[in-house]
Amino acid sequence: MPTAEAQLPTSRADRYVAQLCDHLGHMQEDVGAHAHGGGTHGPPPAVRGIHRDDSHARIEFDWGRCVLTASSDLLTVRVEAEDAPALAVGQELLARRIETIGRRDRLTVNWLPLD
Repeated sequence: MPTAEAQLPTSRADRYVAQLCDHLGHMQEDVGAHAHGGGTHGPPPAVRGIHRDDSHARIEFDWGRCVLTASSDLLTVRVEAEDAPALAVGQELLARRIETIGRRDRLTVNWLPLD
């Protein structure tokens, strides 16, 4: 299973885990009517489930999964998919969202393959 990981230094990692889960939870509820997607990025991803505690989250998509881990100074984002094209979709989706919500902290996602 192709896998990639990004480690982002931030003192607000737990906040980003919560924000990403909340945002993607809305996508899970409103898949058919959600305003996200369309245009150049295609339809929104199908979110199949979100499991979260204070510092960890596992998000299941139709293309694979994302595991988020927060520590006091680091947000770790791991993406797993069934194949390389699906992994690329997941990486692009998550990087775009993380960089948007993390713009104040100037978060930049740099993926490292873990195959």
